[in-house]
Amino acid sequence: TEAGFSLNLQKCSFVMHKIEFLGYEVSAGQIRPNQRKVEALTTLPPPSTVTQLRQFIGLASYFRQFIAKFSEIMAPLYKLTSSKKNIEWLNEHEKIRLYIIEKLTSEPVLTIFDPNHNIELHTDASSEGYGGILLHKIEGRPHVVAYFSKLTTPPESRYHSYELETLAVVNSVKHFQQYLVGRRFTVVTDCNSLKASHSKVDLTPRVHRWWAFLQAFDFEIIYRQGKNMGHVDFLSRNPLPVQATKTSEINEIATIDKKIEQKRIDFTELPSNWLLVEQQRDEEIKSLIAKISNNELDDNVHRT
Repeated sequence: TEAGFSLNLQKCSFVMHKIEFLGYEVSAGQIRPNQRKVEALTTLPPPSTVTQLRQFIGLASYFRQFIAKFSEIMAPLYKLTSSKKNIEWLNEHEKIRLYIIEKLTSEPVLTIFDPNHNIELHTDASSEGYGGILLHKIEGRPHVVAYFSKLTTPPESRYHSYELETLAVVNSVKHFQQYLVGRRFTVVTDCNSLKASHSKVDLTPRVHRWWAFLQAFDFEIIYRQGKNMGHVDFLSRNPLPVQATKTSEINEIATIDKKIEQKRIDFTELPSNWLLVEQQRDEEIKSLIAKISNNELDDNVHRT
């Protein structure tokens, strides 16, 4: 008390074997990424179709350099891809899947975020969902900081592919913004038109709003062919039903006591004369228009 230091015992924990601190799990002699960073992989069910299996193989293959005897281990899964019908998923296949996931969610594939390393954000989108992987490039090798996936909403699932790819970047940046704010990073995408749209003027209000949000971040966009993006394609086509980590929306305003969400308006769905109609409804604007028409404005107002 002499130093003015006090503790709230109800908020304290003592003699803990491990704790969560600033996104890390700290235990005796170990610091490792929190498991929430990898739940996009660890909570997914086994593949039930050949397509889903090929997507999983695409994810695993991207990090094959970290997995010894990769081809030998994956051979039973490769054989299943020759089937034209639903696959017969046996216990031996599940053991391989769990082994690969364990490798993808632990060192050396998984690493702790370090702002001194180059930062890359790989994104992809489909009508089913969005995928994002935050990576470090260390000595030319990709190391994962965290995985992210999210379901599309029913309206979003009908968006144009270009809009989906743009929204994949927005959602991924929002999810990882605590790592990205104030730092230079690279967005890697298989959408070639995404980079060109950055400087376009004739964007739809919806896309323009997304780019307005992205202007707060310092990044460059690099295009990569889809065949080289299988790792993040898997996440976009196998998104989590519920994303546990919530991030603030673009149009939300945080206050001390509460959070107020602004009303969102899609201007593309409004009639062409909507502004005129609203002006005619507003009493102050109607009065101002009448004074201008009748030349009744004060001289000082005219001069301003």
